[in-house]
Amino acid sequence: KAANSKALQAAYTNAAQAYLSTSQWDKVVERCDKCLAVNPENLKALFRRGCACSAVRNWEAARANLQKVLELDGDNAATENSIASSAKNELTAVEEKILELKA
Repeated sequence: KAANSKALQAAYTNAAQAYLSTSQWDKVVERCDKCLAVNPENLKALFRRGCACSAVRNWEAARANLQKVLELDGDNAATENSIASSAKNELTAVEEKILELKA
């Protein structure tokens, strides 16, 4: 059962990545939602959903997803090429957009 869960999560996050690369934001979110229903702490799904939300200017949802990545994996935020590092960079950009909107 655990192997099936991991395979299912991988299938969803791989599909989400493919949709990210073709800017199909709604499909990214849909696949990530399905993955997160299986494992609410899947870092790739949270990160990719955060990126998709950012792309459609859903800043609050983007921030929530990216912050969750850092909550779960913040110790790796300084590690180059880690999901947490990428999330930290994306979150900085999202926070800047939110501040611009409030100005």
